[in-house]
Amino acid sequence: MKRLAAVLRVVLVSLVMSLTMFACGGGGGSGSGGSNPPPVSAPPNAPVITSAVPGDNSATIGWSAVAEATGYNLYYSNQSPVTKSSLKLTAVVSPYTVRNLTAGPRYYFAVTAYNSVGESNLSNEVSATPLAPIPPKFQFTGSTGSFLPFLIDGNALYVGLTRSGDAYMVKFDKTTGQKIWETSALATTYPDSVTGIAAIGNEVFAFCLEDNYIIPGMGGGKIWFVKLDATSGAKLIEIPEINRGSVVGPAVLNGFLYAYISYDGGSRSIAKIDLNGNMISQVLPFESYMVVRADSTGVYFAGGTSRMAVARYDGDLNRLWYYQHNGGTDPLDADVLGNHALAVLNNSIYIAGWLSMMSGTGHGETVEAGRDSGQLIRANTTPFFYGFLLTVGNRLFGATYLGEMNEIDTSNGNALWSQSLGGSMADWKADSAGLIYITQFGTDRVRIFDPVSRLWLN
Repeated sequence: MKRLAAVLRVVLVSLVMSLTMFACGGGGGSGSGGSNPPPVSAPPNAPVITSAVPGDNSATIGWSAVAEATGYNLYYSNQSPVTKSSLKLTAVVSPYTVRNLTAGPRYYFAVTAYNSVGESNLSNEVSATPLAPIPPKFQFTGSTGSFLPFLIDGNALYVGLTRSGDAYMVKFDKTTGQKIWETSALATTYPDSVTGIAAIGNEVFAFCLEDNYIIPGMGGGKIWFVKLDATSGAKLIEIPEINRGSVVGPAVLNGFLYAYISYDGGSRSIAKIDLNGNMISQVLPFESYMVVRADSTGVYFAGGTSRMAVARYDGDLNRLWYYQHNGGTDPLDADVLGNHALAVLNNSIYIAGWLSMMSGTGHGETVEAGRDSGQLIRANTTPFFYGFLLTVGNRLFGATYLGEMNEIDTSNGNALWSQSLGGSMADWKADSAGLIYITQFGTDRVRIFDPVSRLWLN
């Protein structure tokens, strides 16, 4: 009995000791589990600012974290030193961007840390000078018309656009892409579209149409002639109706403007126009032309009602040659020339069109003819329906209306490479540096493409 009582006393003592250790956080643990951190007794130390980066009307401030801090305040001023009476931003997180600053003046910044006890002293002071934002390159406001023509003339780039049914012209600096001027509505009765632009000396010329339409040569309204001062954009001449119909052009040769005019009622002409909008001479064309180009030797018109055709004229509108390409056998599946599908490269003329479009099984064609003779050199079949041709140096490029651009092998018409434009094509030009500038329907800027690197530059 005594032995049993002794065993019970040992078990009871062991149990009491275990319960005591458990209540005190024992049981083999570290002894710290379940304990609360001691309360803070002082504000945190001051942070250290590690970076101050200027931005567009802004500055981004970064700092190191502080132990025992629960948050941070940022103070700033355009006067040094910064104090706690300066402008204050509360509960900020590193890095923090201070916005709506004025570009140019220098701003000064300091940060504090805080906790439940209080706020630290100010950090080290830093400064930054906000930058002026750079406007988007070649940005314009809205174009809802059927055209988006533009012109590169030296260091200027002119764009014709339509906004709310009115036609406008915008001039950009080609180097910076920044707008120089924008006209008010170009004509007093508000024509819908600028269809073509030319520049000679310090004057810019535009043909406008009072009625919208899709393809030049396929209908139209009143044709307006407008001359602007290239420096200021001021209107110098406005002729409300030089003709009624539609117009393609102008191209420039020896100080005159050349255009193809399709009149209401079905008649048409190739016109030579002086710089005040006066008709100097007109001749009857063989075809309905849809594109006009000029070089130092002549003026070229391309189009065709049933076959691709191209003609060359001198400055007095004497026809030097005419070539018609009969690529199809079924009149219903005739070639139809694209809007800008004419290019002059070295001693050759290139045109492009589409064969058997009516059957739905068609293909494209590129045709090369002698610039001086008008004789066929070669015709190549291509799966691409080119609506645009362009030369850059000694290279030939084609683009479809739906927005695919290719470099074309002139020996066989094959595409050397392809690039999606991401949208429907409106117009394109190349500058002397070999860059390609492009306007597209539904966009509000001129895009720049480098055909060497095959990269977009804006």
